[in-house]
Amino acid sequence: MTHDPQTQPDPQADFWASLKADYLSGTTAAVLAERYGVSVRTVRRRASDEGWRRSDRPFNFKSPETDRGAALERYPKLRELEVEDAGDTLDLLFQPTVQTLRCFAFRRAAEAAANSRPYESTAWMRLVNSMNVSGDRIDAEMRPFREAHYFRAEAMAASERYDADPGEHDSDA
Repeated sequence: MTHDPQTQPDPQADFWASLKADYLSGTTAAVLAERYGVSVRTVRRRASDEGWRRSDRPFNFKSPETDRGAALERYPKLRELEVEDAGDTLDLLFQPTVQTLRCFAFRRAAEAAANSRPYESTAWMRLVNSMNVSGDRIDAEMRPFREAHYFRAEAMAASERYDADPGEHDSDA
């Protein structure tokens, strides 16, 4: 007597369908591996190969606006933000203070959190908290760099100002 494959349930398919349903509901790969007797790697590989998305993880997508020039054209205020960010970076490199580092790290933490990057956000917040704890002990009058470094910072800042508005420096002759 032969068995009709259409009438027989496929235990392997039922197994993976059940595991997938649990995964999609938010159960971790480690818990599923133990529950179903497979390796964590097998669960993760199957989820990746079949594109399973857990309900507790939002889908991350890249903005279609990845071209910097197009983004600046569409949102002119971004140019101002870039200039401010460059100034923050120069301040951090050549005139570091606890307050500027704390503010910079907090902004980065907020940006990472807003873009669904919790691990990066947590790392930045650790820096913020570290500055809260050790900030009072850092000498405010400390000049950690030689005079040449400060001269270079001034030159870079002047160059940034020129790049931001080159027409302002043209001669009227």
